Amino acid sequence: MKVIRLPVREMTSEEFAPYGVVLDQRGSVELDLGGGVPSMTGATSERRPFSFEFMARHRQTMQVFSPLAESRAIICVAPPSRRRAPEVEEIVAFHV
Repeated sequence: MKVIRLPVREMTSEEFAPYGVVLDQRGSVELDLGGGVPSMTGATSERRPFSFEFMARHRQTMQVFSPLAESRAIICVAPPSRRRAPEVEEIVAFHV
């Protein structure tokens, strides 16, 4: 297995723009849900070494990460594409 190390960027609206929208407490944002019905699922995770072997692809859904406590998390994203899986070089990591 090939190991790739990714630098972790701080998430700002500008840095994250190619991948999605950053929501914050200072304002609001309008989202086009395409006629879909929003739903919410909660998850709890524990601190552990960070590594992954595959990525989920959301072609027709949106995903929101909202920490409920003063904690840090890392997400990895790639530019949207309807035709192909991302190239490894396109994957970017962000602090949430």
